[in-house]
Amino acid sequence: MSLNSTLLKLQGVGYAYEAGNTAVFGVDMAINAGEILLVTGANGAGKTSLLKLIGGFLLASEGRISFDGADMVDIPESRLDEWVAFVRTEGEKALVGPTVEDELARACRMNGLSGAAIPERVGQALSAVQLSGAKSWYLDEMSMGERRRVALAAALIGRPRMVILDEPLSDLDAQGVKVVDRILHDLARRGLAIVFSSHHLDPAVALADRLVVLDQGGVVADGAPSKVLGDIDLLQAAGLPLPPGVDLVLRLQARGLVRVDKLPVSSEEAVEILLTQLS
Repeated sequence: MSLNSTLLKLQGVGYAYEAGNTAVFGVDMAINAGEILLVTGANGAGKTSLLKLIGGFLLASEGRISFDGADMVDIPESRLDEWVAFVRTEGEKALVGPTVEDELARACRMNGLSGAAIPERVGQALSAVQLSGAKSWYLDEMSMGERRRVALAAALIGRPRMVILDEPLSDLDAQGVKVVDRILHDLARRGLAIVFSSHHLDPAVALADRLVVLDQGGVVADGAPSKVLGDIDLLQAAGLPLPPGVDLVLRLQARGLVRVDKLPVSSEEAVEILLTQLS
């Protein structure tokens, strides 16, 4: 499948739990190969439910989800597991080790690999998450961010076409976020569709090509991050504070001190704008 071609499509998708509470409703959206999509919203907005619907872990109560043109309900579960990898919140806690190589070899065997194919695939997965030299490392001696990358490497063993990550940036420091940024963009350049969630715009929005905002289970915005960030009222209604750099640029623009045609999506971009226009 070529870059930017539609991989997954949702049409009028909704989901209600057995208790009757609606988690997601009326969702229309498409996800493209080679795209990094951020799904954001306040706690309880429906982010995890939407990610599980996209990954086939929940069946829609209404509407249709298609993967590469085929209705998801008609795709065998084994095939869907090959196509879609889901890395759960704090997925690093599910690792059993004891070493990185042991963990990834286990993932290989679960994907039906054996013999010489195992070390080859382990090496490829570790290279993809920038941990090529970590095969012999003990998981309990690694940082949380490193273990989280091992969890992503395990998800990549099956060579999926889409990777879904639930809150992958939680509790990461600035350096950890930069590493994740590089990894996700490298995977996207290889043609994978990347979908990740965060209940904070900062710093997640700087990693994304596209931003979807959920509020009470419905999509209230879907577009380029710089464009969505300009709708302050919508973001406030959705319970999403602006990233500090965006907020500062908008305040200075309101006072006529700077002028921007496109809002920054990172602190680095905001600093560049201020240095250029205020010098």
